[in-house]
Amino acid sequence: MNHMKYRTFLIILTAVIVVLLVSVGFVYQKQNKQSPIPLAPPVQNPELVVRDQPVTNDVLIEHAILSKPGFIALHTDVEGKPGDMVAHSDLLDGTQTYVIIRVSKTLPGGSSWHVMIQSDDGEGKDTFPVGDSLQLDTSRQPVARKFTVTASP
Repeated sequence: MNHMKYRTFLIILTAVIVVLLVSVGFVYQKQNKQSPIPLAPPVQNPELVVRDQPVTNDVLIEHAILSKPGFIALHTDVEGKPGDMVAHSDLLDGTQTYVIIRVSKTLPGGSSWHVMIQSDDGEGKDTFPVGDSLQLDTSRQPVARKFTVTASP
């Protein structure tokens, strides 16, 4: 009889240990399980850094972050606001440093200009304002910077 109690005790103890091990393994697996859906990398807030420029036919953008593929466009200044686009960068994406926008004519000393980030509509060419749109910052404003072309020394 004592042998039967001992055997029953071992069976119950083994069952409890198995249940505990399975439970611990299930909880561990659930906590470390990767999402089956790949997550997109976090989108950075678009940003532009441009300083006043010397008289030349190039515009230097010191730093830019594009939240999606697009262009940095050079616009005329009309009463302090961006006017017509006169040139743009090549297609860009992500973080960029020292981007040069080539302009067909020399920008005159004392003139003001604007650079803006425009998203590509998928065609790989600048079609603003018909297809491409402006990239917006966290306050839902277009990412644009004004600069002045300084007079020649």
